[in-house]
Amino acid sequence: MRTRLCARLRTGGAAAGLAVAMAAGLALVALPANAAESSDSEGGSDERHALIDGLPASDDLTTDSLSTGVVTSPEGRPVPGAAVVVFAWPSAEVESATAVGETISLEPVAQDVTDGAGRYDVRLDSVQRLNRSASKGGIVNFEVRVFSEEGLASYHFPRIVKNRSGKASLHMLEQGRGGENLPAVAEELELQTDESALAPRDGTVDTAVDKHDCSASGGTKVVGYGQRWVTVGATHSATTGVSHDFVYTEGANSSLGVGVSASGKYGSFSSKGTIGRGSTAEIAFAAGGNNIGRSYRTTYDYNQWKVTCGSYFYGTQHSEYQVRAGTFGAGRDIVSVTIPSTSSSYCAPQRVTGTVTVASSSAITWSNGAKLGSNIGMDLSAQTGYTSNAKVTFTFNSVPRRLCGTHGLPGGTPRQLVARNA
Repeated sequence: MRTRLCARLRTGGAAAGLAVAMAAGLALVALPANAAESSDSEGGSDERHALIDGLPASDDLTTDSLSTGVVTSPEGRPVPGAAVVVFAWPSAEVESATAVGETISLEPVAQDVTDGAGRYDVRLDSVQRLNRSASKGGIVNFEVRVFSEEGLASYHFPRIVKNRSGKASLHMLEQGRGGENLPAVAEELELQTDESALAPRDGTVDTAVDKHDCSASGGTKVVGYGQRWVTVGATHSATTGVSHDFVYTEGANSSLGVGVSASGKYGSFSSKGTIGRGSTAEIAFAAGGNNIGRSYRTTYDYNQWKVTCGSYFYGTQHSEYQVRAGTFGAGRDIVSVTIPSTSSSYCAPQRVTGTVTVASSSAITWSNGAKLGSNIGMDLSAQTGYTSNAKVTFTFNSVPRRLCGTHGLPGGTPRQLVARNA
């Protein structure tokens, strides 16, 4: 049975960190003394307290889960009473139109409080409401935040809103899959203990957000890094008589990593989830030839944001720095890379001349796919699934040959594709 859990202010107490295992892993920041009192039990109620007025508690909803997981201490102890709030960032168009020094608002869309076992299950009351945060292609970027007397955490993930026959549904970024029961993978991330991101609410905090609850959250664009190269595809040929290319058309979606730091200092960033971005122009790359591996790159504008949330749970303001992709730049580049190895069990025979096009599968995630190392001390990830808007083509002019995947058959989930001798 779940107890009724609520957060109250207190003074004193030592700061401790949270480690979070959840549908999307979370970066963590330890809270200073004077944090909120831990949850208390109120006589066996089956409900949990709604934290933000006007936003339904997840326990009261029967809709599909948006984010699920468990909040634990570094020692593995479940943390009850932690507030979990999901925010929707404004559309890519709004982000791109925001100048350095200007602030945008983040909208709280879902909330929950962890139960006695540290579990939470955040649910949306309405997918329809997300349309106002969706980009032109329907992408909505979420930020999950966890608040507790023992620490703070944040994580990012994208979804696509599709509207059909007056009904809105959520889908995965890859291939637009979803609608119901979207999968979630739990992940526990490293504790951050930099308390510089936590300032007392004494009226001296330099922030555009100055309210006493987490329904007030905003991001200020503080640095523009300009266009950065982002890997969006790759093709390989370890033989002759085969040409191969990649097309990144308007509407192609990429998952791009988010860098998060408590201080914003060079070298202090770590990767905390991804956001979704869509191309607004078509890029056709010249075909490759014999015995060569190729990586295809385009450009996205990247910016640093200072994101601040005032919280009545602790009498503090939580701020962190985030580096995220903005406007699609439509740059074009091809880089020679090492041809990856493949298993013969993942090879399909090609015995007649002709073309094979892969346009519906998962592609590999490049951990260093977005080049930000010179700016923040690390590169960020990039991943583009094979779709009708982002597809690879192999033309076999000489046979017999084989088309091989690095992680599966070409018609399944190959990740990367390599043309080889028979």
